[in-house]
Amino acid sequence: MHRIEVSLKSDQPDARGAGLVKDIHDLGIRTVTDVRVVDIYWFDVDMTGDLDLIGRKLLADPITQQYSIFSGETVSASTKIRQVEVAYNAGVADPVEETVMKAIRELGVSGVRT
Repeated sequence: MHRIEVSLKSDQPDARGAGLVKDIHDLGIRTVTDVRVVDIYWFDVDMTGDLDLIGRKLLADPITQQYSIFSGETVSASTKIRQVEVAYNAGVADPVEETVMKAIRELGVSGVRT
């Protein structure tokens, strides 16, 4: 399995992250001061070159976003950073997945499974 992480470039404000900080503060948790949202896409594909094409042409806006490709799991070694990954349960419709898979086929990439 491979994953593509898409995030805003460091000089871009993260409006979704700021909204989450406000929501967390509304829950009474004041220790969280910053949140950066990263969209994660999991793929099962043999060719990593196809992943670069998918990240560059489909998933990331080159003006405001950056993408990284990883094989397997990655865990931050920092004690100051916490990662929370949110995903759909198996069997639940994922409209983003359907749209991404359709666009991948239109790019001419085959043999990709999410």
